[in-house]
Amino acid sequence: MILKIILYLICTLTGLFLFKSGGGSIQLGLSLSEISFHIPVKSLIGILFYGCSFLIWLTILKDGQISYLFPVVNSLVAIFTVIGGIVFFNEHLTGLQLVGIGVIIAGIFILNINRN
Repeated sequence: MILKIILYLICTLTGLFLFKSGGGSIQLGLSLSEISFHIPVKSLIGILFYGCSFLIWLTILKDGQISYLFPVVNSLVAIFTVIGGIVFFNEHLTGLQLVGIGVIIAGIFILNINRN
């Protein structure tokens, strides 16, 4: 189960970061005679990673409790998204984000108290 969660996190975060890095040049054109859509290769690869993460997520949910898995795994996605924003996109960590990460980590620990 842990290996699936790690693989899910890698696919989800890779897809997200590829969307971010390639998303600036997505174009959608609409007119009465045609619809045009341009999506960069990075974003297409990001869609593939997201698709893989969705399939992995289905297998994780099949084997575990949704009431535990959803908050824990999505909290990890949030934490690693902030870290990835700092590392890959030179974003800055604010004091409130740091407090939020602390609250998320505390919540994960609370969810694990007396867990069988």
